[in-house]
Amino acid sequence: MNKEKKKEESGETGLPSVRKLLAKFENSHPQPPMPANQVVNKVVKQTIKEDHRNMATVQTEKRGIEMTGSVEPLQSPPLVSTNKKSDAGSGDEKAGKAKWDPQMFVRSLYNLPVLDEPANLEEDGPVSLDSSSSCPSIEGYMEKLPAGRKRPTMWNSWKKHYFVARNGVLHIYNNKSQTELLEKLELFGGQVDFMDSNMLGLEDRKGQYVVVRCASHKATQEWESALSFHTQESYSKTFISPLPVPREIKVMSNIVVVDLGGASIRAGIGGPSPYLPMLFFPSLMAVNPDNQHEKFFGFDVLKAEVRSRFVIHSPLLPAKSIDKYSVDLVALCGLLLKVFQDLRVDPKKCELQLSVPRNFNAKTKLAIAALLFDEFEVRAVNMGHQSVFTLHSYNTNTGVVVDIGERMDVVPIVSGYKVQSGLSRSTTGGMELCGHMRHALLGRNYSLTSFLDTFMVRQVVERLCYLARNFDAEYDTYGGEEKAVNLSQGSKISTVTLGTERFQITEGIFKPELWGLDQAGVHVLVKKAISECSLDVRKEVSQSIYLGGGLTLIPGFKHRLEVELAKILPVRPRVHASPYRYHAAYLGACAHAISPAYDCSKITRTQWIEGKADVAASWVL
Repeated sequence: MNKEKKKEESGETGLPSVRKLLAKFENSHPQPPMPANQVVNKVVKQTIKEDHRNMATVQTEKRGIEMTGSVEPLQSPPLVSTNKKSDAGSGDEKAGKAKWDPQMFVRSLYNLPVLDEPANLEEDGPVSLDSSSSCPSIEGYMEKLPAGRKRPTMWNSWKKHYFVARNGVLHIYNNKSQTELLEKLELFGGQVDFMDSNMLGLEDRKGQYVVVRCASHKATQEWESALSFHTQESYSKTFISPLPVPREIKVMSNIVVVDLGGASIRAGIGGPSPYLPMLFFPSLMAVNPDNQHEKFFGFDVLKAEVRSRFVIHSPLLPAKSIDKYSVDLVALCGLLLKVFQDLRVDPKKCELQLSVPRNFNAKTKLAIAALLFDEFEVRAVNMGHQSVFTLHSYNTNTGVVVDIGERMDVVPIVSGYKVQSGLSRSTTGGMELCGHMRHALLGRNYSLTSFLDTFMVRQVVERLCYLARNFDAEYDTYGGEEKAVNLSQGSKISTVTLGTERFQITEGIFKPELWGLDQAGVHVLVKKAISECSLDVRKEVSQSIYLGGGLTLIPGFKHRLEVELAKILPVRPRVHASPYRYHAAYLGACAHAISPAYDCSKITRTQWIEGKADVAASWVL
């Protein structure tokens, strides 16, 4: 497929031909560059060139981006003239919109945690567990039986290998040169049994059992003492923990990481280690009904003059015109343009790592590639699903990902490959929860039905709701105590008080029939995911359940999921919850961007121009 054919296909999905419109702009009078949050429906290359003049000069050294601080923050121009401002203001007062500015209130929902900078780090980085006296490393030769065997037989005899215990992991090599890794046991959370005078039984966190034999009783005691320290290590230490963004830009790479969520956008520049996103804003778009070319994105949508005249919606969520396999390309173009300008980077000198929330079809993938390569002219692009990147944030390749944000995804992954038969996707998530909370508040005479009221309902859910370990027992023993939360000053409702609704509404996550839905609860979907895996990995998968998404931050979710799974699974489940699971997909995308797998799956602009890019095969969602 040549380049012209690809561009024709991209035009079928709504993306205009920039080349044809370019001549009109070159022959017309020059116009000032448009802001990042005001993107016309027909994206033209002349506009992108003018926007680039407002960006900082981007200098790439090897794979680094250098951003200058001389560029002023991007400001949105007023959408109404001065002589009409009073009229618009009076209209807002009649509608009750100008009395309360929701921008600060909504920004409080998009605050990022403050990370402390590491103190006095040497050039070699932090000290590893190898030199720590609390968890000493040990290595040497031992004999080992095949996994699962406790006694030697003629066919399963002892074999001598070289063992290295480091950072809570036992590495088994063929010899002392450590060139060939035979096996790896994650000891943290496991157990060490003293079986005989010179034999040890090792059980890792996944339930795998291995019997080893030492040369002497003294060596057995040394190994038993050292390995016991490693079993006490917390498994959470293996999760990705973001570092503070470095002050020196030279260490940053030229890879821009963007996580496209249904409710929010996260973006930043990749580096040698994962960092928290530099940009975090709601995925909102405001369109002028009288002029479809006039649009605003992000926090600028919440301005009073915009809300009074524009139609606001979330373009990344499925709608009547956008199904679950496609995306609004015009909105995507505007959001990406805002990301590039707010980061002050030149897309022509960058590579892009995209994290998407849905399974796009081949036609949509091709249209997105045409947008990025032909309009933004990025150097390379890689696209992946949020659930897969969430697993990357836990530094593993096997487990069940429970990703619940605006929607719910339960994805079993074994050795990096999805088990399609056990995959479950549902629209039940944050939108459904907020909808039922809105009805519950209406029963208490709190009318929160407008678009902006959705953010107030979300604040109530985050600050008051929780999940009970046992719903029936919690309801029977509830003493009638009520709890209140103070909302933003100046809003029509400043205080909200709830009682049993605090745990009744959230119970629909495990009992969807309470929400009037005919579907299984999240614990049943996890059991289905585990049952579809092969028998030899079910025990490992049952103890490798990973959480991601904002809805999993509800207090009690992790423990309740373990309790419900323990009732229906034959083995004791283990649910892992990273403290940074709210940004798990973004952190996993950052980790993937610095891994060798990124170079294998990305598509370069040269491949796209030459017609050698296989988008459907490279971007498996």
